[in-house]
Amino acid sequence: EHFDEFEPFDAQSFVQRLLGLGDIKGLMSTIGEAMPLEKQGDLMARMQSGQFSLRDLREQFGTVMRMGPLSKVMSMIPGMQSSMLPPGAEQEGMKKMKAYLTMMDSMTDKELDGEQDFCGSSSRILRVAKGSGHAVREV
Repeated sequence: EHFDEFEPFDAQSFVQRLLGLGDIKGLMSTIGEAMPLEKQGDLMARMQSGQFSLRDLREQFGTVMRMGPLSKVMSMIPGMQSSMLPPGAEQEGMKKMKAYLTMMDSMTDKELDGEQDFCGSSSRILRVAKGSGHAVREV
């Protein structure tokens, strides 16, 4: 176990997860800790209006990473089990998210907000690739 996997013990939640019934109360608490309720509303409004940007995606990746291991979150959802993930998939997913975050950290504010066309400019892609330490094809 890792330090970020520790959580307060609650007998009811433990037994529910053990039986595969999930832990909705724990899931809501985990989501609430990772992203405050008012930010969730703002994000939903931007998504519904079609204004979802790379900055929003970066924030969502950060939220997912703050929630802890995916297997822990899956065990809180009724009917889902952490064993449903193929071996190594969780680590591979976290590795890819960290790589995307690194690439987004190399972008300008205008690129993150969608004010400048990023895909049409090979010089921008090259700059982000160099700044993030990734190959151009990955960007």
